[in-house]
Amino acid sequence: MSISITPLTTLQEIKTAFHRKFNALKIDFFIDINKDGNYTSNEQIKDYEATLSDIGGIGGGGEIAIDDNSTVAEVESSFKELFGVIVQIFRQRGNSWLMTTTTDNYTLSELNKMGLERMSEGSDNIIDSADRIELE
Repeated sequence: MSISITPLTTLQEIKTAFHRKFNALKIDFFIDINKDGNYTSNEQIKDYEATLSDIGGIGGGGEIAIDDNSTVAEVESSFKELFGVIVQIFRQRGNSWLMTTTTDNYTLSELNKMGLERMSEGSDNIIDSADRIELE
């Protein structure tokens, strides 16, 4: 999958394209207010109609290639390098979304499969307690 992004692309358009491909995952956008590298719910951008330009994204746009074998870390890093925006990938667990932290080395396919299995089982085997961070 390749997502075409311009400075006027809305966050919702990016979120929708990502979720169509990986339906047990979601992507969210953040501003690191504290400059500490840790993202909290008060740093999460909730206006999904905002564009990359609105949130301080850089560059004239471009394509970002995201496929089954892309790791979480690669996707998050690519958005930062190409567009100057902070993204985090979340995995679904029942009705909750877990921010991936220690599973950043997993591929999107692996993480999506894990999310789908947990949705059908109604439970979750936690890989690492750090992946239990939930934002509301």
